[in-house]
Amino acid sequence: MFAYREVRQESVGFLPFQLLYGRTVRGPMAILRELWTKEQPSDEVCTTYQYVLDLRNCLEDTCQLVKESLSKSSDKAKKHFDRKTRMRELLAGGSVLIMRPTDSSKLLMQWKGPYQVVERVGMTDYRIRIGKTEKVCHINMLKKYFELGDSNKGVSGASKNTEKSSDLENVAAAAIEDETDEDVELMLPGLSPGGSETVKDVHISNDLSDEQQQQLWQLVNEFQDIFSDRPGEIKEVEHRVRLTGDNPIRSKPYPVPHAMKEVIKEEVKEMERLGVIERSNSPYASLLLIVKKKDGSNRPVVDFRWLNKVTCV
Repeated sequence: MFAYREVRQESVGFLPFQLLYGRTVRGPMAILRELWTKEQPSDEVCTTYQYVLDLRNCLEDTCQLVKESLSKSSDKAKKHFDRKTRMRELLAGGSVLIMRPTDSSKLLMQWKGPYQVVERVGMTDYRIRIGKTEKVCHINMLKKYFELGDSNKGVSGASKNTEKSSDLENVAAAAIEDETDEDVELMLPGLSPGGSETVKDVHISNDLSDEQQQQLWQLVNEFQDIFSDRPGEIKEVEHRVRLTGDNPIRSKPYPVPHAMKEVIKEEVKEMERLGVIERSNSPYASLLLIVKKKDGSNRPVVDFRWLNKVTCV
């Protein structure tokens, strides 16, 4: 506790002990420093009245400085939070989903609904009708609900066919408004879904003349090995990474959830089979992470931050 009280807090800019008692704690580190530097505490003695007066003035000045420091810290946190925020509005009479605890655990949350918006009661608060009762919810706990047949572009879902279905089924039958811009994957002509790309998947525009199409097909067939979704390999070029020191960079692996262990093993086996990676006994080791892509598949990535710090530019 003394070690914690002697450390300056980042937000308020003062020691916790100093804010509580109006003076700096004389802990083990302070005593050790006095023994090393031969410094002795001041022997000046003041009256009780003068001590209380000085203590009150010190606490008042400290509280004022703390308010200023907290205000700056609050502005900094607000600026960081507002980078990805935007104003959203809901219309009275519309349907929404509410983020509520699951039936099995109060610590787990899921989208439930749909419920009806009664009115807007503030900048970010809405009154929602839940059954026979009404509840005020923040906009961050709400999402628009769309049924099949709505005219909103890019929104699809299934209509609510029964009022007795469970909340979880209602959520699964609804389409939630997407708040992020995502890329749209287009299927090119001639590309077979789920299959591996080959030269047969190449599509040549019919706007070209027969002679131009024939010339282009000859060129495509000559270099057909590059028309594939499989990663290639270049053996003519060798790349070396120069470091600032000779000490190997070995990073301790991140803890992996049990459910992801098999996923990581399969991804590593697949990359080894494709020739993307190979087995190595190098003393260097970087962290492997699994990132979820937009289509739900997994993307293995490597965290090279510690290696980059010692890499020559």
